[in-house]
Amino acid sequence: KQWYQRRVRDGKGVTVSCPGATFVMTTNVGADQIAHNTGPLDEDFKKFIMYPLLKGAFRRNEFLGRINEIVYFLPFSREQCKELVTRELERIKDYATKLNISFSWDDSAVVMLSQALDTNYGARSLKNEVSRRVVDKLADMSLENKISAGSGVVLTVRDDALTFDVR
Repeated sequence: KQWYQRRVRDGKGVTVSCPGATFVMTTNVGADQIAHNTGPLDEDFKKFIMYPLLKGAFRRNEFLGRINEIVYFLPFSREQCKELVTRELERIKDYATKLNISFSWDDSAVVMLSQALDTNYGARSLKNEVSRRVVDKLADMSLENKISAGSGVVLTVRDDALTFDVR
């Protein structure tokens, strides 16, 4: 009844009017099953895999009955992961340029960082990995006066570890 009246109640019981609204719910429920599925993501997959998982997670048929459609987000490919890491490194490069610091990297660094993908967290896991392993290290290097305006930093991999070569 609430759905057709375009009113819903929030978590505190307050009625909110929202004519013309479309509600989108996202969840990682079923992410592993989607990632490892070799067949089509069809009605059978939805009926026999997704709905039981959703029911187990949300436990209320009246809630599940309000779901009109399920849209699957497929896991990133290795190439897409490398592209996402490269975008994050480009952002760091842009910021470093404003500080008059040259920042570059090679493919080995991109490959290593892209391997941090956690399918439960998607792109966020890659962003967090770049932040933790690159931004934090550059900040430490700056605080330790190892880099400053006019410096150049090249990110690479040596002996299976990220290396920051200062020039």
